[in-house]
Amino acid sequence: MGEPANLKGRESCVTDKEILDMLEKRLSDDAVYYDRVCWRGISHEHFAKRTYAKEMCETIRALRAEDENEPKGCPFCGKKPLVHSDGIMYEVRCENDDCKIAPSSYSYSTREQAVDAWNERG
Repeated sequence: MGEPANLKGRESCVTDKEILDMLEKRLSDDAVYYDRVCWRGISHEHFAKRTYAKEMCETIRALRAEDENEPKGCPFCGKKPLVHSDGIMYEVRCENDDCKIAPSSYSYSTREQAVDAWNERG
């Protein structure tokens, strides 16, 4: 079976970030609800659901933070660059041997600054 006629040729209207946002909102709402229920002493099942919802929210937040601080692919070859440090300074470099340009960022005092500078395309 192919895709439905009304969806042929259309791109997805919802991005991964929007899906994560909706999921986090729902899990957060669930956690608040189960917090209220647990304070009334309802059941262990509600406590387990509350714990699961809170853990999933934390996992989503951790994944977002990790993604936000990862360097984008090389603008010339598309391969994932590496973050290098000499213990004091950080820089992002393309290590692909086939990349004709092999760019690198300037050196920065923090990893976040180096990744932000690399990711800024303008």
